[in-house]
Amino acid sequence: MATPEVERTSDGLVGRERECAALDRLLEASAGSETGCVVLRGEAGIGKTALLTRERARARNAALFHVVVLDGVAE
Repeated sequence: MATPEVERTSDGLVGRERECAALDRLLEASAGSETGCVVLRGEAGIGKTALLTRERARARNAALFHVVVLDGVAE
């Protein structure tokens, strides 16, 4: 079965093209039965959640994934 292409765009996240491209590659690899992971870290307010929200929407739109969302809190 052919792996569907995921359209590459930063979806309005200005200056985040590199990060969006990396997440797109991970999503495409997952669609092709490959495994991988990504760690997003940084100070509050730099856009980590925006990147994950974008990728979650793309995964749902690809209709290839079941999306589970978890929140972690460090104490």
